[in-house]
Amino acid sequence: MLLWLLACTEAPSNEGYLLTGWYYGWELLSHRVALLDVGLEQEAEEPWLDLGFIGGPYSSGEAGTDVPLYRVGYEKVSSPDLWFAEGEVELVIGPNASSQEGSAVGKIPDPGFGEIDGMVAVLRGFRIATDVEQGADYPLDVYDPAYGYTSKGFSVELGTPALVGGNLEVPVEGMVRWAAQDRDDMNAAIPYAMTALTVRYTIVGYKGTLESQKIGGAKVYEVENPDAPMWSFTDQPPMTASLDLSGKGRTGPLAWTSFDFQVNETGSFAGEGDYMRALGLEMQPTEDDRGSIQAAVTTTVQTSSLIELTELNAAFQATAVRIGVKDAQVEHFRVEGSHPVGEAENHYLP
Repeated sequence: MLLWLLACTEAPSNEGYLLTGWYYGWELLSHRVALLDVGLEQEAEEPWLDLGFIGGPYSSGEAGTDVPLYRVGYEKVSSPDLWFAEGEVELVIGPNASSQEGSAVGKIPDPGFGEIDGMVAVLRGFRIATDVEQGADYPLDVYDPAYGYTSKGFSVELGTPALVGGNLEVPVEGMVRWAAQDRDDMNAAIPYAMTALTVRYTIVGYKGTLESQKIGGAKVYEVENPDAPMWSFTDQPPMTASLDLSGKGRTGPLAWTSFDFQVNETGSFAGEGDYMRALGLEMQPTEDDRGSIQAAVTTTVQTSSLIELTELNAAFQATAVRIGVKDAQVEHFRVEGSHPVGEAENHYLP
């Protein structure tokens, strides 16, 4: 389903904030996914976070209570050879149980980058929400979409921005993978589910170089006692990967253009969804005196909890870019904490 969003924007700035990583986890148990929201926003040179995490009624207080724990990594970047303009677009996905994907085109009025060598669109956040208007066939008398669904992963991918007429246009693709598990009412609703996926992005114009690197990994987390009728608290450390980008003698920021989390795509429980304990994609960059940059990447896809219904088979893919320019100032930050279940808008950064 193709939607257009026209974003108002002011003249481009030579200073911006870029997302380098995020993590969300539950303190106590695994839950369905009803809302997952991470957004890095900026106004009057002061950044803040839009955050949100909701599972089913056993997270929200209706039947039980849990606590969302978050981490967010970001960079403050400035250079006379960088320009930043922000936008966002919403994909309405579904209903189609076999292909829960959507595409959109984000549009920003031409910010006037001037003479540049290129542009790249990088992620500054996303929002997955199930509590949205449903179609006529959705069984509202059976299941409340606000309770969310068991997941098999999700993905976001940004294309290359281009100037079309008086606008910068960015192709955006996204996927949610809801999949059945142990609740008959939820399973009956998934084939009819509509989901809103909002993708936030920053278009960066640059005089310099652009490098890109794809990374990935996979892991089967074997349960400790497979003969037991119910498993619990399987050891599920993050998957790891590394980035190594030369910079070609120039400094500059790192950012993400895509990620894809995959759960139970293969293995004994292929095709099944599961309750999620934690999700995240984080990088820890280091830079040498010549401008080469390395980053240790940790990707969290966890279901470990009091009750585990599948032997987790997890995988991820992601694409990072490094923008190399002259005289770039890059400061790295990471914030972490907790908030009540639900949305935590305008959560100002220190």
